[in-house]
Amino acid sequence: MHRRTRIVLALFAAALVGGCTGDSSSGNRSFVPTAPSRVTSGFPSIDLQIATLFPTGLETAAGVQWRNVTTKLSAGDRVTGEKMFWDLVDWMLKKSARLIDPAGPVTSLQALNQLVGDMYAVVFPGSVRPNPTLNGDATIGLIFPGAASTIVTPTHRAGIAVQAGSVAQPTLVVIDQNPQGFGSHCAGPLQTSLCQYPMFYRIEEFPHVRLLKPGRAAVCHVNAGTFAPPEGIHDRFRLAHDAPEVLSPNGIRVDGVEILKLVDVSDFMVCTDVEYTVIGARTGNKFLDNGLAAVNGALTEIKDFFTPKSAYAIDRGGGGEFSDFSNFNVVDPVRPPTIDFETFPGGGSTSPSCDAPCDLSTQYANLGVTFDFVPTIGNESIGHASLGASTNDPLGTPTHQVVNAANTGEGGGYLDGTIIMRYTNATSVTFVLRVNNSAPPVPITAYGPLPIEGEPAQIPAGQITRSDAVVYGCSDCVKFRQETITVTNASGISRIELAGGIYLLLVDDMTIVAPPPIP
Repeated sequence: MHRRTRIVLALFAAALVGGCTGDSSSGNRSFVPTAPSRVTSGFPSIDLQIATLFPTGLETAAGVQWRNVTTKLSAGDRVTGEKMFWDLVDWMLKKSARLIDPAGPVTSLQALNQLVGDMYAVVFPGSVRPNPTLNGDATIGLIFPGAASTIVTPTHRAGIAVQAGSVAQPTLVVIDQNPQGFGSHCAGPLQTSLCQYPMFYRIEEFPHVRLLKPGRAAVCHVNAGTFAPPEGIHDRFRLAHDAPEVLSPNGIRVDGVEILKLVDVSDFMVCTDVEYTVIGARTGNKFLDNGLAAVNGALTEIKDFFTPKSAYAIDRGGGGEFSDFSNFNVVDPVRPPTIDFETFPGGGSTSPSCDAPCDLSTQYANLGVTFDFVPTIGNESIGHASLGASTNDPLGTPTHQVVNAANTGEGGGYLDGTIIMRYTNATSVTFVLRVNNSAPPVPITAYGPLPIEGEPAQIPAGQITRSDAVVYGCSDCVKFRQETITVTNASGISRIELAGGIYLLLVDDMTIVAPPPIP
């Protein structure tokens, strides 16, 4: 029997009884060695991985370094053992271009990640270890206390950059794509009701530390397809991650996430074309090429999915300033509150369950809107905007709607006048407007932000749109006309007026978009 064959068989036998030899590594993948191991430690499964991953010569150097680590740890010299471990990890990463492709679907990157993780579990027993498996676009890297570091995935869709002095001890960083499907538009891994947009990544560090100096992180987002964001809102996007106990210096907490301050990351990310020229090419570095191969198959089928139509700030290389590691992805900081008028969030003595119109002048103030009604000159009664319950919607379902003031005088009916809606913080307002079909088009006037002195400027008519018009009602009763009204003004909206005349006006389903909390 040849010597190489005997050594390989011996390693396999040692691996089979590793559980009885005190091997605390937690690798769970079978490896087929391609080079003999001339050095053994007390952890046969790690020896086997070294023999599998490194070519002859390098496997001996790696084995010697690993044995020296374990020897120091066994002697109780943890300081030297840990330093030697980090030197070994650094050495292995620098030799990554020469790693051997393992048999089967395992890439050299995945194999190296498992090897480093198994070693970590030995050096730091009881500590949370890196996940032994990686998904799709991923990478691993090191941060040393005295050096700046940039760690980016093979496709450059996710990465971080930190300054020298950001950590007090060597720190392993693992960036891994989250392949999970979240089922619906705006959904994602972060605990927030804000819209989230793929791609989704988890950036972890071992041991867990808060950066001593804020770092820069970036994750590209898709711009086409089912889960892509709509055009025209990208400039307000920000990178977000799981909210830490202590926020980053310029972070803002919303729900369970921290929205990060926008910072330039164009020196290591290029999100204007997330297809990237590197896709499908060979870099000459097996460590990178194997990572690319893992994602190329899926990307070639959805090539156009990752091509943005426009270059926005976040797409040109916008990332976030962060201090803690976690899940990262792009979010839309704007959360449009939709008011259906079925409840009174502001409290008060009345409730929308009343049959008669109910005063709602300030009931929705905490959602950013108050209501008023100004009768036409000549009317004797002073009214107020009201909330009425009716079935005046296209489906005939019971619903609460804002109505112009009821005439409490002789004859009843509704007063000739104008509904006035005032907004405290809005850049876009959308609502459903219903009116008798026999009524002429309702005049709509909107005004910009309140100046320090004087009256606000009128918003141009071109920024007030009407859409989705529909006429409904039974053949032998009064018909109604419904349309959706949208008013937009980037500098702000302070007031919208609806002149109803003698006809019944109904306002429902209002969405108010406020300026985002952008750090």
